[in-house]
Amino acid sequence: MLYVVGFLSHKNVPCEDDDSGGNEGYTESTTTRMKMRDTLRNVDSTATIMFGFHQSLCLAAGQFDPLDLDPSPDEQQMLHNPDIHGNFKPGKNLTIWAVTGFPSHSDEAKPHLKQLSVEALQEYIDSYAEELRIKWNQQVIAGWAYSTNITDFNSARRVNATLEVSSWARAQWKENISQFDLSQLHESAEHERLSRLFKAVEVLGFAALDDDKLAQRTNIKSDMTSIYSSAKICPFDKQNCDLKKDTAWSLDPELNELFRVQPEKENFEKLAYVWAKWRDASGKLIRQKFLDFVRLSNEAAIANKNSMIKNAGDLWLRAYESPTFREEMGRMYEELKPFYQELHAYVRHKLRQFYGEEKMSATGPIPAHVLGMYIYIVLLV
Repeated sequence: MLYVVGFLSHKNVPCEDDDSGGNEGYTESTTTRMKMRDTLRNVDSTATIMFGFHQSLCLAAGQFDPLDLDPSPDEQQMLHNPDIHGNFKPGKNLTIWAVTGFPSHSDEAKPHLKQLSVEALQEYIDSYAEELRIKWNQQVIAGWAYSTNITDFNSARRVNATLEVSSWARAQWKENISQFDLSQLHESAEHERLSRLFKAVEVLGFAALDDDKLAQRTNIKSDMTSIYSSAKICPFDKQNCDLKKDTAWSLDPELNELFRVQPEKENFEKLAYVWAKWRDASGKLIRQKFLDFVRLSNEAAIANKNSMIKNAGDLWLRAYESPTFREEMGRMYEELKPFYQELHAYVRHKLRQFYGEEKMSATGPIPAHVLGMYIYIVLLV
């Protein structure tokens, strides 16, 4: 961190060609620059990395021309110049690296990253959140494109967006978050909000999977969505149709419209037929994929190497920020159960009056296919 901050604070380091540490093609643009290089070399062997870091920032800002070996003073851009820092990509690199130190894979560098002030941790999480917001937005756009237009192209785009977010989060966790000592936050009520932010990211979640398994999990999810949305069945009045040649019913618009309309007594058998056939056409094909999805989700949970996370269920429940969430839901269910039983009995009584006693039990469960709006609500979720 000392070297990075010292390097950034220098006022006369232009964005022009450099030798990344002493190649013969190096041009003497300024005496100051050579002094800075020699100073860094005398202090530590990281001078080469520092100049590479400097050039990377200039490239990201679009303010470095590798073909211009002798830029004029007007063309030279200073690293401290707000035009560079204001540019998103190098600006974010500056913010994160200035707070956490230059990324290093050496074991001796890691202890220096752990002890950060509350202010520095706040700076880091603010920068992290902004970058994550942008990447999540791109992921959601790709997901929406697939959901509204299920094609191989949009499926691949969705997978790539997921991998990009996960790879970035994994790198941030490995180089920074997992190295921070957060005890000062978690043990103090004064920093409760900041503590919650770090608790949300200190577990990688499904990004803990390697890229191959993460891509496999995302593809399985896309396949299940595609099967669910594109399944077709024969119409009620032509139940032995040829699905490849004849007109068939699909989820949208035929089935959705059927379950949206006002219930009619003569529709009882039709609804039962559609309910069973559509699940045969979709659920049976999804079953093995869903089992694979659960297996990979559980692998991701275990890959987090957290004693509190033993399966995907534990991973999902983390979002509720309550270690007793299951118990709380159990108590809530017991409190609501008497009301629910009365509501269930009332609805069953009305449906029995509507469809007739021979089709609706007086004491048993309600046939799911007659609750027309129920399937619509599930589809909206």
